[in-house]
Amino acid sequence: MITRSLLIFLFALPALAVDFSKIPSSRTVEQSQALFKERSEQVFADWLKGHVPAFAQEDGLGFGLKSSARLVKGVDLPQIEASILDPKALPWAKYGTDIVILGGLCKRVGDYDFTLQGLIRMLYVSELLAPIPLSKAAFDKTLFTLITPKGNQPYTHFSLGLCGVHRDTENHILMTETTRLLANQLMHRHPEVKDKELYNNQKNGISEWMLNFLQYFFETYFEEYNSRPYQGYTVMALNNLHSFSLDEKVKIKAHMVLDILSGVFAVQSNGGRRSVPFRRQPEYDGDSDILRGDGEIGRFNLLAGQYDYLAKLSRPHVPPYGNHYMMAAAVSEYRPGPEILDLILKESGQEFFQTIHHEGVELYSQAPLYTISAGGMYVNKFDMATKEQDGWARPTTIIPTRDSSSEYIHWPRFEGHKHRLRRQNTCVYGNFACGLNLVLPATLPATCLEKKGEWSFYHLDQHCALNWGLYLAVWSRPCTNMLCKLKTKNFGVMEVEASEHTSFENFQANILERNKVEKYKFHGTNTYVTSRGLGIEFNFSSSLGEWEIERVGGQKMQTKIKDWPLFRGDILNTPSQGVVTIRNPLKKRELVLDAHDVLNPKRFWRELP
Repeated sequence: MITRSLLIFLFALPALAVDFSKIPSSRTVEQSQALFKERSEQVFADWLKGHVPAFAQEDGLGFGLKSSARLVKGVDLPQIEASILDPKALPWAKYGTDIVILGGLCKRVGDYDFTLQGLIRMLYVSELLAPIPLSKAAFDKTLFTLITPKGNQPYTHFSLGLCGVHRDTENHILMTETTRLLANQLMHRHPEVKDKELYNNQKNGISEWMLNFLQYFFETYFEEYNSRPYQGYTVMALNNLHSFSLDEKVKIKAHMVLDILSGVFAVQSNGGRRSVPFRRQPEYDGDSDILRGDGEIGRFNLLAGQYDYLAKLSRPHVPPYGNHYMMAAAVSEYRPGPEILDLILKESGQEFFQTIHHEGVELYSQAPLYTISAGGMYVNKFDMATKEQDGWARPTTIIPTRDSSSEYIHWPRFEGHKHRLRRQNTCVYGNFACGLNLVLPATLPATCLEKKGEWSFYHLDQHCALNWGLYLAVWSRPCTNMLCKLKTKNFGVMEVEASEHTSFENFQANILERNKVEKYKFHGTNTYVTSRGLGIEFNFSSSLGEWEIERVGGQKMQTKIKDWPLFRGDILNTPSQGVVTIRNPLKKRELVLDAHDVLNPKRFWRELP
């Protein structure tokens, strides 16, 4: 849940004002890499504003980030040290979840791990990047007093007294345990520590524990997939681990997990934006703003530099969320390689289809001028009926590349089942989508529409005021029976095609000719043949957990989503347990992330035939 302490953190962050107005949005890999330093400098400039805060709960998250920025730039060192050495600067809570339930009968004061991951980063920035590092007194107080998890006992569960013992969430465990591993490294080499073997991560079991914990991401992915706002805190911890671990195997494995996240962002995103299913929080479920609370969009503003969409915001060129994730990334080692940056930026103009199966499911169809983002499915976590831990489905949405909006209300979409706890939006394949509750934005100009019977064809290219470079075909029908009405207002199909591939007349003629005798029904199998001639058999009313797409080109599909591999598609795949590959087909290169041997991860590139 969004706890009291986390709300204090979020409201204590400085005004979001990372201004990219003078740094162009990147079009190519070369430009993205060349402008990275300029983007980083703008992030540092934002975090140098204002004064150095006191070390306190009210600015627990910001203290480490503000101090790290100042250490990198060599400014305000006396103020940082004064805050640390203030006798009132002490740990203010436990690490792990902060929670109050049953009217306070069960209570735990936590969330100190948000501060911890910033403090440990600050110490390593002081050692590795600062022109003038922290004094011994400030460094030692931070390490010995303010950083609490050290030694050989990993934290995974918390006690709520009468309410039992509970496993903590992914982000809390990683923020705590990456801090422990990195603090142990500093303790092990500190001249005043006597029992050094207690802090030897290779001998005390912490390195092995971490390698085992990271294995989860290779086999079942993130528990808090695409989570708002929690995924970003998990990534902060992974960045710390990759940047500062002295254990080469731990460092490589953290690098590999960050590579997976970059590959996933590449298949999810369009122009630096993504509209994705997510686990946690329910307050974001009905929000059409795709930027709010999404830390990965903010992080890749910095890493990839693709942000044309910022120009249309109320504060132009200023990311509305995620400057704390950008700051953490700016002082970290991780950078996506050129082959992955090419996929994020869509420089090669590739078309690809991708599925991701974790606790929920994601499907994406990418082309240079559009992304079809399936909405996934609802996942019930049975968390004392709070719904705080559940997985939420989003609309299946066509995101036009040339439209720089950041709210899905501007795009054609299927919003899905009228009851959000029964929602599954996964009917996507290639340039085709089907679903329940079709919504067309009011901004589609009527002058660009041609009606042909039950079909609507939109001519959204240079002949239209809305020049997306696309053609759009839409068929929909309102519900006429009670079974249908219980789920939705209407049901329908959409096909999108780049106008450069064919004429509008051919696009219409092919669809009408190939689908002229079809009477689409709500229950049972239907067949649609795309303008490209691909036959797709689908079912509007598939059960939750059953993929609506039954056959493609006559080939039977695996419709039971629970049997899908973690990754399958043109970009990411899991050829065997613990192994993930990220492929750039046009560059003919593939990154192999081999964690099948849990304690001996291997990361390497290979050429494709």
